[in-house]
Amino acid sequence: MGRRHRSDCALKTPAPVFSVYAVELREDAWERDSKFRKANPHGSLDRACVYVGSSAKTPAERLAVHRQGGRHSAKIVVRYGSELRPDLYVSVPLVRTTRADAEDEERALAQRLRRMGYRVWQR
Repeated sequence: MGRRHRSDCALKTPAPVFSVYAVELREDAWERDSKFRKANPHGSLDRACVYVGSSAKTPAERLAVHRQGGRHSAKIVVRYGSELRPDLYVSVPLVRTTRADAEDEERALAQRLRRMGYRVWQR
């Protein structure tokens, strides 16, 4: 048998698993953030405000990072984040390929929620 090269090992590394998640935002996000209102001109006041994101971390781990604040946190979640809303993302499968695919799933969830009347922040 020949020697293994580093590149052989790299090929067997499993792809990261990304999840898409939603965080409910307090109502004052809508009242105080004009960019949020502008991004949701057809948002229903009967539906919650939510932030939609994707991460290689679990949704709970990612929310903890947001709550710490700092470079890897969305300001809107730091300021107005309330709780995870698994009922809104449970149907979204884990993404086992690339970050780009996870971001596509994130955008798709945000669009579905907007069509349902939710007020959504997603970048």
